Amino acid sequence: MSSLNRKLNELRQRDPELAGILDELLNDKGGRGDYTVDRYNLPDLDVDTILLEIQKAREAEQKKSDAAD
Repeated sequence: MSSLNRKLNELRQRDPELAGILDELLNDKGGRGDYTVDRYNLPDLDVDTILLEIQKAREAEQKKSDAAD
C-alpha cells in the first residue's frame, strides 16, 4: 500500500465526513478525459486545505446554532 493510500485510509477512519468528501473528489468523473484540459478544473487535493475548509464550515454551523439558542 502506498504512502498516500495509507494516509487516506487513516483520514477516512478518523473523520467519516472527510472520507465522504475525499471519495467524492477522487471518484469525480466530470472531466472530458483529456488531462491537458481537465487539470485546470481539478480541485486542490491538499489534505490540509480540505481539513481547514471542513473546520471552518463546522465553526460557522456552530455559530449559527449558538445564535439560534
